[in-house]
Amino acid sequence: MITMYSVGSTGTVDPADAGKVTFAGSVAQLVLGRVGGSDPAQADNPDVIFVPDFSATIRYDVTAESDGAELGALMLVMRFSTGNGRIVATLTEVPTLLFVFDDPGTVTETALLRFDTNEFDQSYDFQTKLVGGPDGPTPDHVLDFTNNAYYISVVLTLPEFPTGEPPAFSAIQLAPWRQF
Repeated sequence: MITMYSVGSTGTVDPADAGKVTFAGSVAQLVLGRVGGSDPAQADNPDVIFVPDFSATIRYDVTAESDGAELGALMLVMRFSTGNGRIVATLTEVPTLLFVFDDPGTVTETALLRFDTNEFDQSYDFQTKLVGGPDGPTPDHVLDFTNNAYYISVVLTLPEFPTGEPPAFSAIQLAPWRQF
């Protein structure tokens, strides 16, 4: 059995994104503006206007409550405010490959469940929504903590030149799927 609860401020921010995120209590929020951002994109064709996104990634470790725990259908619940941006949270599986001597040294990561705020109404107010899964060709995929590690990455995104509030979230939960 797994139940993972986390507030926005307990994740690990990618080092390159450290200046792009601010924390206040439980809330993690993308900093409005271009702190640490790159120079604006230059289009080769002056008739084409391209505005790149400004984003930051925060990661959350997922652990089992007991050794050998296996879990199938899940729900990813998030309390968020999209502002004028977007939030995408992805549950990812990484095989541990312990004691495999012929491992070529590659890392395989499989996205199992994706929460995208574009699937919900955009709002400056905080709202709580959920998605169920896993997704993809194997919806009956079982989380196996004996042979794999798991994490949730949360990507906060704004247009390069934002016009409103940045996206923020305060809580994230991964739990067994329940019908409401």
